[in-house]
Amino acid sequence: MNRKILCFMVLYVLGGLIIQNAGITVSSSERVYQKLEQRFTGEMIGEVTGLSKGASSFILYVNIVMETDDTKEQYQYGVACYLKEQSFYAIGQMIKISGEFYKPKVATNAGEFNQYIYYRARGVDWLISEPDIYSVQGEQVTFCSKYINQAKTWLMELRNSISQVYEKLLDNHSCGLVTAMVLGDKSGIADETKRLYQKNNISHLLAISGLHVGLLSGLFYKLLRKIGFSYVLSGMVGMVVTFSYGYMTGNADATLRAAIMLSVSMIAGMLGRTYDMLTAMSVSVLVLCSGNIWKLYDGGFLFSYGAVLGIGGIYPLLHQLFPVKKKIGKTVLLNISITVVTFPIALHFYGTYSPYSIFVNMLVIPPMSILLVVSLLAGVIGLWNLELAGLLLYIPKGILWMYEWICETCLALPGSYVILGTMDQWALVCYVVLLLVVLVICFVAKRREKKGLSISKGVCRGAVLVCVSLMVVLGIYRIPEDSLLMMDVGQGQCVLLETKNGLHIMVDGGSTNRQDVGKYVLLPVLKHQGIQRLDYVVVSHADTDHISGITYLLEQSDNREVEIGSLVLAGCCKDDERYLELENLARKHGVKVIYASSGDGIRSGDFSFTCLYPRMNQQSQDVNDLSLVFLAQCDEKKILLPGDIGMEPEKDLLRYDELLADLDVLLVAHHGSKYSSSEAFLELTKPKWALISCGEGNFYGHPHKELLERLKQVESKRIVTTDYGAVTVKVGKEVEVYGCE
Repeated sequence: MNRKILCFMVLYVLGGLIIQNAGITVSSSERVYQKLEQRFTGEMIGEVTGLSKGASSFILYVNIVMETDDTKEQYQYGVACYLKEQSFYAIGQMIKISGEFYKPKVATNAGEFNQYIYYRARGVDWLISEPDIYSVQGEQVTFCSKYINQAKTWLMELRNSISQVYEKLLDNHSCGLVTAMVLGDKSGIADETKRLYQKNNISHLLAISGLHVGLLSGLFYKLLRKIGFSYVLSGMVGMVVTFSYGYMTGNADATLRAAIMLSVSMIAGMLGRTYDMLTAMSVSVLVLCSGNIWKLYDGGFLFSYGAVLGIGGIYPLLHQLFPVKKKIGKTVLLNISITVVTFPIALHFYGTYSPYSIFVNMLVIPPMSILLVVSLLAGVIGLWNLELAGLLLYIPKGILWMYEWICETCLALPGSYVILGTMDQWALVCYVVLLLVVLVICFVAKRREKKGLSISKGVCRGAVLVCVSLMVVLGIYRIPEDSLLMMDVGQGQCVLLETKNGLHIMVDGGSTNRQDVGKYVLLPVLKHQGIQRLDYVVVSHADTDHISGITYLLEQSDNREVEIGSLVLAGCCKDDERYLELENLARKHGVKVIYASSGDGIRSGDFSFTCLYPRMNQQSQDVNDLSLVFLAQCDEKKILLPGDIGMEPEKDLLRYDELLADLDVLLVAHHGSKYSSSEAFLELTKPKWALISCGEGNFYGHPHKELLERLKQVESKRIVTTDYGAVTVKVGKEVEVYGCE
């Protein structure tokens, strides 16, 4: 047991450090990769390693070899080729790829999906869209034998054939779910269905996991043993089936982890040794991470191992202290054990949690075995007899209907879906310490009981419950502070203001070069920040680069996502068609609409948010010059948000000479255009910090050199999203400004 406790402590603390972005050990291959350009155009020869289906394309995976110019050393890298149409390439086939290669994009907003880590963790170092591909003859890059490659090719063909059976016999909705759960292909699942499963914390059902691998391999192993095969032969066949199914379903980390652990179990059986789950888990970590350290940062990897730690490390100790005998009691205790490990991981990657998820999982996991076996059996039978396969598939269809009914019923309950945000570093450290205290209490109680020493189980149970309660508090409690966050939305703008009184204001939220910015940037960032409600959403003006994401948030505001209290629009533009469309959209979703003009404002404690421009009757031919201008004041610190105004409106603002003198922070107007932020305006405001939101390589050339020179003359420290990503401003005795970590 000492070995198990030590293993658990080391790995879980390691996981906490990884979540907080601890350093990565850099190999020579990684050092070379980091020195390479972000993009390059050329052609590469490589070996086909796999093919999968994406949401709107097909992905061909290729291993290539790149040679350094100076030392002529060769390094192997993975490439994901995105194809419009499916093309068949045999595993191991040598091909030439021609086009523009580019590295995966690093997330520049906290909470945003990190494409870079996602691909690197899966062995993909370069991406290329619609390349020219030619077959070539020559020696293969790797040493895989042709027989192994033929087996891999056959497995991919089998996967496609079974998928076609599902497409013929199931409706699109059921087909997408069954294909994901059985074959690992999520491309056919609707976004609404993904959100439904995620909100109930059962999205793990949509991925191939240890449950799938364990069930399939266990059936083969036990069947062969009953027939009379030896431990060795049964174990070898079981391992072959395990890794074959893992490869066929995409080699997800959870699948490989389960395959390795099951292999260790079978080897233990063949050798007549006792199987230890945590030892097997440690072996699988070493195997998976020895060649790819990026896996340690991947959400799927951490969730998978977090669940195993809960099952093998916490559950046995808790069960010793809380010796429930009924099966339902054991199931609840097991789910609690898993939850205490995966809870901070879920908050880090999603920022949300369902308090009822323990009970939902108790209902949905048992039928999963039936769904998997019947669906896989129907897929194989369907290769010869579609009618019989169609009859069998009524069973998984019924189970899927039950899943959705359970999820929808649960979401109808009060408090079923809460946005908590990621845990602060200090809170995560305290959480881990409390968890270790729980383990020590359980371990000491068990040891004393074995030795026949007196122990008060009531006191121990009470101490454990207190620790777990404090852990829950750490997960749901956030210390509010006065801050401003300028998100990186590319060529656009979105600013989030938070106060220590719990007031949340968003100013603008749009982009012209980032598609679905509301879905992929604004909403994830708000969840990461733990914001369940925006009290005010201010639209400086109705250009696309300021509102495209806001329209998405409005549409989602009554869909149990982030709630919006009021939408603030410029009063002088209330008859403009674009403003009327925003007003109608807001009212349709139950959001109050406020038309603001100079003199209006919001006050909360020592925080004030005052509109300085335009007047209610203001007129201009340029819609940018009718942007709402707000001044945020807190603890005698001043932040100006001028929208996209030009130099003419700035002349009007000069009348606020005392109010605008010596700004702490200026959000530079119009993304750093030379036609804004005049010399006179900057001489008055003299901002200590100048924040600029714009897109890399944008068509307009923002920020303009003339503007940057004017900022330099007034000694403003400038920080641009193209250089730093999202920018955070913390307001206290001093103003702290820093970019995305």
